[in-house]
Amino acid sequence: MNQAMKYYSGEAEVHYMGAVLSSMQGNLAEAERQARTAVEIDGSYDRAYEILASILYSEGKYSDAAD
Repeated sequence: MNQAMKYYSGEAEVHYMGAVLSSMQGNLAEAERQARTAVEIDGSYDRAYEILASILYSEGKYSDAAD
């Protein structure tokens, strides 16, 4: 994943996958950061919004997840 970030850091899909992997490892703060970056890069990337909402819900940030 580190090499993908190094070469493709401007791609929303790479940050989305970083969010998925970080979430699976239990690192929700990093997962949230990666998901937010994916959304910033491509505001129409639905999967990034879905994972971001899931992460925010897992963190107990219910009102943020609903937005």
